[in-house]
Amino acid sequence: MKDKLMILFLFMTIDLSFAQLNCYQQNNGLYQYYAKLENIPNLNSNFNKTDFMNYVTTYGNMTTGNLSTLNTNVILVSKSFPTSQTPFLQNVVSIDSDSDIYPIILNSNNSVTTIECRNNPILLNVQNFEKKNLKLTITKNPIDETSKIVIDPKVRFFKIVITNTAGQNIYENQFKSTDSIFLNEITQDRGLYILTVTDLNDNQTESTKLIK
Repeated sequence: MKDKLMILFLFMTIDLSFAQLNCYQQNNGLYQYYAKLENIPNLNSNFNKTDFMNYVTTYGNMTTGNLSTLNTNVILVSKSFPTSQTPFLQNVVSIDSDSDIYPIILNSNNSVTTIECRNNPILLNVQNFEKKNLKLTITKNPIDETSKIVIDPKVRFFKIVITNTAGQNIYENQFKSTDSIFLNEITQDRGLYILTVTDLNDNQTESTKLIK
């Protein structure tokens, strides 16, 4: 158990930040990201591209060339979760760019500690994703009253554990693949969670993030 908590801690504090080396262009021609900004306690609800450029200029320790690339290619920046009361989410912004700026943001002097692509299956806001092994699907994420877990019928019995960002288990239960599991009924408070699903037949485990 201690080892699992340590892995979770490292995932939340380090590996989560740089889990993907590049992003893919969306159907609308844009590259879209979530980024967590570290040096401002609570972003203004009207945070925009100008604010973002001022931020990375002040804290990012970037080259003139990289700043110019960002200024040219970033189209839109906005606060991702303006009504969230969770400190982690209060500093997350959405960035739309007409080129892949992921490598530039990675080298921002830790002023951006989490940068994720919206097409990444483990990121903060993916409407539908499928894992290769357990074929786990969250029908809507961030969570609302319709969000539920759907799992491959071949996984007959499984356990789910939901953990908060402090590493505390807030929910644990066992299910059959035919059960309907509505996440809105399980996660009462708004925030970021880690969902872990374990196949009780072979102990295969997969985890993903949930947002409410």
